[in-house]
Amino acid sequence: MKFGNFILPAVALLIAVILLGKQRNDMSVIRSANAELRQRIATVRDAPRDPDAPSPATRPDQSAAGKKPVNWENLAVMIRQTGVDNRSGNAPGMLSIQRRLLAMDAAELVAGLDRIAAMSLDDGTRRKLEDMILDPLAKKDPELALNRFKGRLAGAPGIDSLLLSSALGLWAGRDPAAATAWLDREIAAGTFDAKSLDGYNRNREWFEANIIPRLFATDAAGAEARLSALPPQMRKEILMKENPFARDEVAYAELVRRQLNDDGRLATIGQRASAIVLQGGGFADVDHYLERISATPDERLRSLEKVSTQYINSLAAKGKLSGAEIDAVRAWARQQAPDAVDRLTGEGLGMAVAGAAGMSFEQASALALGYHQASANDDVLQTFLSTIPADRNKAAARELAGKISDPAKREKLLGKFQ
Repeated sequence: MKFGNFILPAVALLIAVILLGKQRNDMSVIRSANAELRQRIATVRDAPRDPDAPSPATRPDQSAAGKKPVNWENLAVMIRQTGVDNRSGNAPGMLSIQRRLLAMDAAELVAGLDRIAAMSLDDGTRRKLEDMILDPLAKKDPELALNRFKGRLAGAPGIDSLLLSSALGLWAGRDPAAATAWLDREIAAGTFDAKSLDGYNRNREWFEANIIPRLFATDAAGAEARLSALPPQMRKEILMKENPFARDEVAYAELVRRQLNDDGRLATIGQRASAIVLQGGGFADVDHYLERISATPDERLRSLEKVSTQYINSLAAKGKLSGAEIDAVRAWARQQAPDAVDRLTGEGLGMAVAGAAGMSFEQASALALGYHQASANDDVLQTFLSTIPADRNKAAARELAGKISDPAKREKLLGKFQ
């Protein structure tokens, strides 16, 4: 078993968390979860060899090694000695332990948890040992994993919340009624009462997001009723994550229109439109999507805004943004809303600098100035200079502001970059 095979699920989860973070306002939660997951991957990657493993010359075959019980006492000593400081760089020992855990059934994994609970350990070591069991147990018996680890949901949302909510989703795929009943019991018991400073419960959101889309497959009316009972922000976050109707975009759009207010509706439909081009589709595919869902004028405009700015930002992040690519998206946008083309170009270039290492402020400024000169329209420069990167590059931004033709707009921006 190669180390890459072991960390692949964790890396996939990290990518999912990052993608999820693009859809959220509270980025601090996502950064915290990402950092915690990276630390866990590093712990496994850099752990010393299994303290119970035989030397390479006497190592038995993997089938025999997979059945060997874990010596939790020895493993605790190893963790205390090495911590997470990446000193040893020897993964095979941890891989051997992981093989044993994967070979265990749910009862054996729970016995491991009981043994860890009975040991005299500091909190950090105990948690690291329990973490090794959480994922295998969630796959073998999601209900057991949820019941054993639900106490971790009392704190701030993080990687534990993501792993346990995924376990609930796995359970819901097998037995939606039982999984739903468990979640309802825990809600009533106060498991999800903890809230952030803004009064929002991110843990509850993640759990609902893992169960509601699955309920649509068996009881669409009941699933929508459950969704309707949630706070408006939570409904928006859940619907922005996943289309519960799979490929049926029409049914999804109608659900969004029923369940979300205008801001949520426009944000969600616009996001779905931008996802088409970010996943390799073309502008014609966006047009077809908007036709299929009978998009309203405001939905078309928001989709145009999201597609244009996200497309420019995405190409910049990959180091592939060129004048030809911007010209292509401008030509498509001009067919939809001619008056918005320059504004969206400026916004897209600002996002490209703010969110991508592939474009500097100087490069984006040169492009913005070129489109300003070609169109004789101040919208490109004015919008670009209203973005965060301009505030961080005041000298260059002030020079660019001097190119604006409208005297009032020019003086206002020159004053901003004093």
